[in-house]
Amino acid sequence: MDLQNTHTGQIELAHNRLTTLLNMWANDMRMNRRSEIRIKRYAWNFDKFLSWTQAQDIKIDLVHPLQVQAYVNELKQKHKATTIGQRIAAIRAFYSFCIKQGFKQANPAREVIPPKVETVRSEEKQPFTQEHVKLMLDCCDNPRDKAMIGLMASSGLRVIELHRALISDMGQEHGKPVLYVQGKGKKKKSNLVPITGTTYKLIQEYLKGRPEAGKDSPLFASNSPRTRGKAISTRAISAMV
Repeated sequence: MDLQNTHTGQIELAHNRLTTLLNMWANDMRMNRRSEIRIKRYAWNFDKFLSWTQAQDIKIDLVHPLQVQAYVNELKQKHKATTIGQRIAAIRAFYSFCIKQGFKQANPAREVIPPKVETVRSEEKQPFTQEHVKLMLDCCDNPRDKAMIGLMASSGLRVIELHRALISDMGQEHGKPVLYVQGKGKKKKSNLVPITGTTYKLIQEYLKGRPEAGKDSPLFASNSPRTRGKAISTRAISAMV
């Protein structure tokens, strides 16, 4: 018997089973109406944990809570609390799915406590970092979502302002693209928000796929069968980011 070939075959079989399981997890999240961005963010964060387990020679189906805690302790040396929280959330979500499917009895990340995120007053909150924006854009295949992410990141628009925006709210000022928005406490869309060249291209690329949309149509429309063509809801925008 060729032991080396047998071992290689076992590794390939385990890899194929894991790939199938990860695809099942992604499909389960879609059935529960998770956004594609959130699904890919979970997958990206869980893949980081998966790489760590492989480096430690730990089988993913035999992970112990103490091993998850050891992983978190390593993360604390290099990463912010928000990043660590996202990693833990992804690990919990994966094993919760495994429990639901009957593949595992306990969630090894259930008792792992994420580090506390320091809260700041709203006026002290910082915009998305370039790293976060790049990650979200790289994880996104939907032209509408890419355009929204770009607009929020570059212009600092609020969720409600994206929800209210119409195609006719886009304009030009001194040859530069802008978006007219309704400022807080105002009744008219009188505030000008500059649109960067990159974001403008993302918006135009998205609108090319909506040839039926008129000037008074929502700038960002819902893709849901029940509300298709209407303005995307604030809840859907919040869930996306």
